[in-house]
Amino acid sequence: MQRSTHIYKNGIFLAVLASLLFSLMNLSVKMVADDIPVSEIVFFRSLFGLVAVLLIIKRRRTSLRGKRPWLLVLRGLLGATAIWGGFLTISKIKLGDAAILANTSPLFVVLFAAYFLGERLSRKNLLLLAAALVGALLVIKPAAMTTYTLYTWVGLGTAVVSAGASVSIRALTKDTSTHLIIFYFMGITCLATLPPTVAQFVWPTPVDWLWLLLVGLSSLIAQFVLTQAYRYAPAGNVSTARLSSVVWNIFWGVLIWHEFLDLFSLLGGGLIIASCHLLYRQNNGKQL
Repeated sequence: MQRSTHIYKNGIFLAVLASLLFSLMNLSVKMVADDIPVSEIVFFRSLFGLVAVLLIIKRRRTSLRGKRPWLLVLRGLLGATAIWGGFLTISKIKLGDAAILANTSPLFVVLFAAYFLGERLSRKNLLLLAAALVGALLVIKPAAMTTYTLYTWVGLGTAVVSAGASVSIRALTKDTSTHLIIFYFMGITCLATLPPTVAQFVWPTPVDWLWLLLVGLSSLIAQFVLTQAYRYAPAGNVSTARLSSVVWNIFWGVLIWHEFLDLFSLLGGGLIIASCHLLYRQNNGKQL
């Protein structure tokens, strides 16, 4: 019993650590976005990941031909759009607001999984989705009609696209290796962002290179740590622990950029986090 409790605590610790690492990726993006175009940041982040996954595929001698290439391409396009939209949102609005909006994605996953994969959608799930959308509107403040509001809408749209990518991954994992899914995601993202990167290329300074390297390394390590977390603790508990990413992002925003969230954002964030937590419980700890 003590050993199982210890393993469970390790899983939760790793989930929180992964959230911290992902927040460091966001911090690095925001740091370098003043000097480097978003498409270039996305390109280098994906290039680092592509090289890493290619080394793993070569070592394991995994075939690069999937059984459903069209779905792999679709996942890659959705993932490329999501990461570009996410980085653009981070560069334009407060880190805390960006993280809050990103956390609406699991609720859209439930909606898309019901429509495309035939998974059950309960009334409680619909109510939780509605509550999260109210929370998102509190963060967005649509009546303001400012440039900031426009980029918060981009953040919410990115969460929707990210949910689509997650549903495609769920469909692919039935007959496709994780490394191949990541390979297509990173490869397509590199190809999609190469033209704008070349068109508006800005040569990074030594400091910029360090931030770009941190973007790539923190996201790669975070993915590995998160995978280990799911090995040691139930998916629902790990997913709930991942909500700590909101806290980390708010912390970095306040510490570095003095980005204090207003009452509407805090209330909206509370609604979204509570909805996600209840959703994980409603789905019996299923990973979303």
